[in-house]
Amino acid sequence: MDYTGLNLNEIQLMELNEYLFYMREAYIYSLNQTEKGREYLNNCWRITQTKPDRQSLREKFGKERKS
Repeated sequence: MDYTGLNLNEIQLMELNEYLFYMREAYIYSLNQTEKGREYLNNCWRITQTKPDRQSLREKFGKERKS
């Protein structure tokens, strides 16, 4: 209710997928309010990545040269 500004009756009339969307967004919003929460969100994003960030790896470890 705090995040959307809707009252309890309006929330109860929502479709389930809309309600779950707002719950997710409110949770993310509340985590973004603290440094520890932002760190948690960054870690969640990082562990879901399936492709390497080649640019960051090159910056950190240097580019390997082929002979």
